[in-house]
Amino acid sequence: MLSSIDSHVHIWDRSRDEIFIAENQHPSLKGKSFLPSDLQVVLKDTLCKQAVLVHGPATLDHTKFCLDLCDKHEFIKSVIGWVNLDSEKCLEQYKEFNSENNFKGIRLTPLLSSNPEAYITSNNAKALAGEIAKDGNILEILVTTKLINNLIKLLDEVSNVKVVIGHFGLPESVGDDFDYWENIINKVAVYPNVHVKVSGLSLQNKFQEDLNKAMRYFNVIENTFGFERMLYSSNWPVCTAFSKPKYWKEILDNIFRIKRIKASSIDKIMSKNSNLLY
Repeated sequence: MLSSIDSHVHIWDRSRDEIFIAENQHPSLKGKSFLPSDLQVVLKDTLCKQAVLVHGPATLDHTKFCLDLCDKHEFIKSVIGWVNLDSEKCLEQYKEFNSENNFKGIRLTPLLSSNPEAYITSNNAKALAGEIAKDGNILEILVTTKLINNLIKLLDEVSNVKVVIGHFGLPESVGDDFDYWENIINKVAVYPNVHVKVSGLSLQNKFQEDLNKAMRYFNVIENTFGFERMLYSSNWPVCTAFSKPKYWKEILDNIFRIKRIKASSIDKIMSKNSNLLY
């Protein structure tokens, strides 16, 4: 039975001259297209009924493309788009997208900025977060662990905006300093509107090692955010640089089994939370 919701997938089409930054990090992605037909196979394999399509290429045109795909495919639940935060027209860009039924918010991309700290706390970021909060939409953000401090500054200005942090807050961005990551996660978890996507770890395709690693990060997120603010995602197709999408789902299934997590809590992580947010 297809019951889960994958809260984070990307699509890009080489025939549209689209390139995603992840191609620079993972050579196995270079020159390939990842299309709705490919996604549909992955969703079936991971027992997901729908997925949230997060922009890949950071362009306005790509966001429009994603919204068009969402209109055409029922298995694409909604879209998280992109606006140019450096533009004086970023609020206009957001409002144009917000007129679309399947649009649910914007992902900030500080890692593409020459000054990521200032990007997160800029006047445009504050204004955009305010508009998103007013509309009940979502502000997603892909941040390294150290940049979460800047996100906290933004949250202090716009505390009512719903925020989703991608990929555990990229804990591996601080190397082996697990304690530093845990401390930052404890700080940002205090804000009740912040959620975390359970995904994006660098895996070695060695099941027991990967399971042990994932369990360590999972435990912290569970203890700080609770099951109500955790979201399953595969990070397809970026995850294919490490393993098959089903591999991450199998790791999570084993974590649930080992920790004896209740079915109702698993349902929150795997489906219910995403259904409510998106």
